[in-house]
Amino acid sequence: MRRTRTGIPAEHSWQAAVVQYLEDSVGKLSLDYDKAHFQKLDPYLRGYRLRNLSMSALRPFIRDRKQKDGVANGTINRALETVRHVLNVARDERDQSARADGIGWLEVVRDGAAVCTFSAGAFISGGGTN
Repeated sequence: MRRTRTGIPAEHSWQAAVVQYLEDSVGKLSLDYDKAHFQKLDPYLRGYRLRNLSMSALRPFIRDRKQKDGVANGTINRALETVRHVLNVARDERDQSARADGIGWLEVVRDGAAVCTFSAGAFISGGGTN
């Protein structure tokens, strides 16, 4: 599998991450809830690469769930929690793979400062990479 410099598989899509998450979560008590969230999220996130996900990709989901479906903020927050969890799992797998390949998860930029190349926290707060 070809990898980018950051250690994230170049072809790792949102759908692939969800499928992997579901396969790894067999037996989880709340798996049916996660599946329901993924079904609602799919039209909005289908086709995205993990590295391109940001809060701007989720704003239409949040808007539609509030306006069209009339759901409570807590329901939306639980769906966003499943997104965050999938991203954290993908990040952890990427970090383990990068360490095994000798690729660090910090990338050095021109001025010599180290920056994290992927952050689920930044994604959730709206500062993800586009």
